[in-house]
Amino acid sequence: MPRALVEDLEIELLGDPHLGRRFITGVPLHRRGDRERTVWADFHRSLRQAKGAAAHICLGDLFDRSVVPFNVVLKAADAYRRAAKRNPSTRFIVLKGNHDDSRDADFRTALDVFERLLAGSANVEVVQGEAQIICLDAGDHAVRLAICPWHPFTPAEAIAQALVDQDPAPVAAAFGHWDLDAYGQAADNVVPHRILSALTDTLYTGHVHLPTTRRFGAVTVHVVGAMQPYAHGEDPTGDLYQTLPLEVVTRALEEDPERFREICLRVVVPPGEAAPDNIECLQLLVKRLDEVEADAMVDFERFDLDALFDETFAAHGVPAAIVGQIRARLGELRAESTEIGPEIGEEVGS
Repeated sequence: MPRALVEDLEIELLGDPHLGRRFITGVPLHRRGDRERTVWADFHRSLRQAKGAAAHICLGDLFDRSVVPFNVVLKAADAYRRAAKRNPSTRFIVLKGNHDDSRDADFRTALDVFERLLAGSANVEVVQGEAQIICLDAGDHAVRLAICPWHPFTPAEAIAQALVDQDPAPVAAAFGHWDLDAYGQAADNVVPHRILSALTDTLYTGHVHLPTTRRFGAVTVHVVGAMQPYAHGEDPTGDLYQTLPLEVVTRALEEDPERFREICLRVVVPPGEAAPDNIECLQLLVKRLDEVEADAMVDFERFDLDALFDETFAAHGVPAAIVGQIRARLGELRAESTEIGPEIGEEVGS
């Protein structure tokens, strides 16, 4: 996880942890839960790395869904409470991401519960709703940071403009959960660089899982990237996700049967060849060259079911009250189906 230097203050950044995500597709039964444990290990590692930092900022999507199992919320809150106690001079800031929220205004989310659980920790703050200015102590002066959470109904530009109107004094950097482009869709969450340029020329964002840096005129946007890659295409280093031809996989296994043990492997299989089924790995997906170029299994992991529901409900004029009931019940079912057991996520030696 990266560390930023803002006006000589060190800030530990945590990009999109997605706690509570289940890894099932292509995962062998005897490896169920292994990948979830690596997610929790990286999460705990980030909190430990807050030592010596002026602030630790989670850039959204602390949770994978608005509703996650109770044990996920409790373990996340306990981890933050321990980290805050170990580092009393560090400000721990969690801003809301799109996965943390619900489009039902009356619905209470896992992040709401998390915030209540940490109400007694003076140096842990959850930022949701309006953007806020956070001041860090730099000794002889205060370093001002703008924290801009994602909102289900208010566009990013409106959130930024409200902040500028309320407090136009410069800030050292702004942190948000923004898209870099609209990608042909609504631009409600595209980084509001023009508006925020009135406050700063340095922005940091989560949401986009691949780390990168983009210039918008005089403004530099640093994309922190997700805490882990969560799908093929999100791992440029190939440390966790690999796509390899069948012959390369076969040759590698002949040399070392455990070669892919800690890898999420996608095997490209030529027409007429048999797909492998006994590879020891975290996840095994098969991509056949003679199939339609869809890769449905991989795409489904990133499929935005909530967005599809929104479009369908709107198209058929479903009343908001009924939409809320459906979403609440769907959230309950998701929590029931994604329960990952009390052993996953516990920090060793904590």
